[in-house]
Amino acid sequence: MLDERADPERPGSLWCYGLTPDALPDRTAVRQSLVHGPGLTGAREATLRSPGALDGRLSQLRDGMRRTLLALARSAGATTSEAGEDL
Repeated sequence: MLDERADPERPGSLWCYGLTPDALPDRTAVRQSLVHGPGLTGAREATLRSPGALDGRLSQLRDGMRRTLLALARSAGATTSEAGEDL
């Protein structure tokens, strides 16, 4: 995600997905991560004004990531139990 400067060398945030073959056949472990910066985002600006604002945003990001990974697992044909309760 680019900030208002739209400089790809300074993204506001970077989303990454890692795929690793699972020990069980026909399964893949998916890891999703987010890095803020080095550009500015609304979350970074809010945290500069009020450090407590970060807790709420982290909760929103965690919930959104969980929903994204569950939707990905379901679209690949996994059941909720196969998708993992740790999501």
